[in-house]
Amino acid sequence: LQVAGQTRVALLEKIEDHRRSEQALRTSEARFRHIFETSPLGKVLVTMDGDVQFNEAFCEILGYPEAELRAKSWRELTHPDDVAATEDVIQRLLQGSISSSRSEKRYIHKDGSVVWADTTIGVARDAGGKALYILTAIIDITARKQADAAVLDLKQHLQRNIEMERLRLAQDLHDVPIQELFGVMYELEQLRLESGESIAAVLGESVEHLQKTLNMLRSTASELRPPALSRFGLEKAVRSYIGDFREKNPHIRVRLSLAPDSQLLPEDIRLVLFRVLQESLSNVVRHAAATEVHLRFNFDAEEARLEISDNGKGFSVPGDWVGLVRAGHYGLAGMSERVSAAGGTLAVGSSPGSSTTVCVAIPYSLAGV
Repeated sequence: LQVAGQTRVALLEKIEDHRRSEQALRTSEARFRHIFETSPLGKVLVTMDGDVQFNEAFCEILGYPEAELRAKSWRELTHPDDVAATEDVIQRLLQGSISSSRSEKRYIHKDGSVVWADTTIGVARDAGGKALYILTAIIDITARKQADAAVLDLKQHLQRNIEMERLRLAQDLHDVPIQELFGVMYELEQLRLESGESIAAVLGESVEHLQKTLNMLRSTASELRPPALSRFGLEKAVRSYIGDFREKNPHIRVRLSLAPDSQLLPEDIRLVLFRVLQESLSNVVRHAAATEVHLRFNFDAEEARLEISDNGKGFSVPGDWVGLVRAGHYGLAGMSERVSAAGGTLAVGSSPGSSTTVCVAIPYSLAGV
């Protein structure tokens, strides 16, 4: 009887444990359902047997009633350019190579417009590792992406205006001061030939000073003008520019590792890279106290890369372009803005007493290719 009583007690305890487990499961499911339905994030739950559930926020983000969403496949709701990447993520989730993925993804709104979303996709598994369902959560970032696009458009517009202003300044220098100084120099030269020896010597010195000033103005005008990149490519333009640079700075050894590009790269990319090169070399001359510079340029089907490194004295690099301006590095700040406007990235590596390296990478797809 005692054994039978103990067995009965154990059975009752098991039943009670099972009841508590079921109650906990129902509570957990109710909590999950509440969070799923009331979340401000758009959410989609897809079970392995194909059942799909959408919360209200997801329906609002894409502009569909839930009944219409159920009739759509995820491929229909996804922007065509993002279908392949999404499919790859889902496959890797189901295979177990990743447990979750986060990315910016485009959806198609009911009205046909594009909805940008910060999208997180994860898979839930049971204790044995079997996939139970895939849960997707999205945050609508369309307004932010539109604002980013507007800022980028403004940057590009400003950079185009800067190039036009540089060209105007170069033309103004050539058409007025340079021509006027040439006229004065010719008149002085004529006076020198007609004057006595002592006056001729003074006039000769004046002519030499004028010639130096003219050379400086012509060099400045040349720097301001956009280089002839359209016909010969960046590599040829860089080699020509470095030839002049070596004449002006014979104490600096320049090594070149340049890939021939001809007309393969878009001209706006070539111009950005060339301006970065100009500013970097100007900084080397003015600040670095370097004796050697190495230029590397290469590109592939997706990206163009330029690297300028020197063996100078280095400096402390601020964390962003605002810090660059505050530290007086206006040229680097301008480079950063120019590269950003082209959709690229600029990285500067340096420290006091060490070398400096400027790296630029510009993807073609972000530059209109």
